[in-house]
Amino acid sequence: PVTIGLGAITAALGSCLAKLGATTVLAGVRATVGECSEGAPNTGTLKTNVELAPFAMADVGSQDAQEQLAKLQVRLSAALAQL
Repeated sequence: PVTIGLGAITAALGSCLAKLGATTVLAGVRATVGECSEGAPNTGTLKTNVELAPFAMADVGSQDAQEQLAKLQVRLSAALAQL
């Protein structure tokens, strides 16, 4: 069974707790608004960051886990850039 719960992190602008079998994923979103460039007032930047809690997996600090996180961050940034 799949379960999805919204608003799992009260300090986030948006969050979700999703469960699929033995896998649980918690995601939160936060944002800050910066100053626009005078030369390009209608453009901006979007920065993404993907983190794993220390208890998320046994080898969270390993090089392989860090490489997977980096790949996920690149894919997330690319997907958001297409919106």
